[in-house]
Amino acid sequence: MKKLVIFGDTVVAKLAHFYFTRDSDYEVISFTVDRNYLRNGSLCNLPVVEFETLQDQYSPSEVSLFVAMGPSAMNSSRAQKLAEASIRDTGEDVLSDREKALCQYARKLTKTPWAMVIEDTENLHKVGLDDAAILDLNQIVAYFAYANRTVLGLGVTTDG
Repeated sequence: MKKLVIFGDTVVAKLAHFYFTRDSDYEVISFTVDRNYLRNGSLCNLPVVEFETLQDQYSPSEVSLFVAMGPSAMNSSRAQKLAEASIRDTGEDVLSDREKALCQYARKLTKTPWAMVIEDTENLHKVGLDDAAILDLNQIVAYFAYANRTVLGLGVTTDG
């Protein structure tokens, strides 16, 4: 079972923890946040560590990172955190072939859903996903697209 660290300590991070612990091949071992946002030392009975020292505690070759963020500036913030984690890596590829295939599918479904073709699901089969897992991925991507468009369309912000 691959180990996973979740970036974030909000309700989105708790939701990610819920799904990863119940419906994935990952074992969530910790949460991480930027030092300036560290409020508690634990969440969901797991440690919360400073992102700045994450690599000192967990080897990038032994753990994966999931960046759990809400809709406000989500894509740029998530990309920034993944880029920071990649820079801290030891030169190994940050994503497995399976993770790359998941990201490629999610990106295409989000940006150009009209361009989806059978080869997109065949690529997921090649990295070990069955039809049920592909359906789950499709529904998760579609839900986040829906939720983000709803929130952004109504002008909802995290400013309060």
